[in-house]
Amino acid sequence: MTVSRVAHGSLLDAYAAMHPQRFADAVAPAGADARELLAGLPDQSLRRVVACLPQSMAAELLEGSTDETIVRWLSDLPLHDAARIFRRVGDQRRSTLHALLPQRRRNELDRTAFFRPGTVGAAATLDFVSVQRDATVPAAVDALRSRAADSAPVLVVDDEDRLVGTLDVARILIRGPQARVGDCLSPVRPVLASASVRVAADAFAGEREPWLPVVDDARRLVGLLSASQLKEARAGLSPGARETLADIALAMFELLADLPGLLFGERRDR
Repeated sequence: MTVSRVAHGSLLDAYAAMHPQRFADAVAPAGADARELLAGLPDQSLRRVVACLPQSMAAELLEGSTDETIVRWLSDLPLHDAARIFRRVGDQRRSTLHALLPQRRRNELDRTAFFRPGTVGAAATLDFVSVQRDATVPAAVDALRSRAADSAPVLVVDDEDRLVGTLDVARILIRGPQARVGDCLSPVRPVLASASVRVAADAFAGEREPWLPVVDDARRLVGLLSASQLKEARAGLSPGARETLADIALAMFELLADLPGLLFGERRDR
């Protein structure tokens, strides 16, 4: 019996579906020998594992997949998984797939999949959990359980993906299962995806939380940044590298925008 037949319908399928990152980490060292194992996974599991595989393995697997299959994955997967797969597709093919996607998903990938190196967006993780403001508390509880990291917040967005706050577990317990997510919010201060990682460092200085949500210029949620990710991103910059004029201009703009709040004792949310 081949490896793929053993894998199909077995505990391996269930493990891949429940823990795609761990599964990808386990098969990555096998390289070419893992092809048959991956080929035996059902579509629902395979597409999540592909999002977690190293670039070379994922690109090879995607090259052998039809446009129809990849478009279905990009359309159906959560945005963070879809963006990770989209990054792994070859440059020439990417434009073809982009044109086949629904308009909403095209817009989401446009603002999420690629960020300029050295910016907050490039350093942030796409593996975040969000829930709609109008959702019920049971849906929020499911979102809490699906977090990749226990300390990561569940972010709350409106119907246009604009960040409105974070889920407050204490308020959920007080208000009960009949409440709406919008009634169980805590305010949050996001950081701009276009900001330099050097500029973003001061955002953590006044915050106790180890995570900050990342938004685009329209306050639409695009990622989640941890203090450790920011530290790694800053360490990756050349010690002697100078900030670009754009970064300096952005820093000056944000300082001026905060000036009234600094003078009167309250800083604005960016």
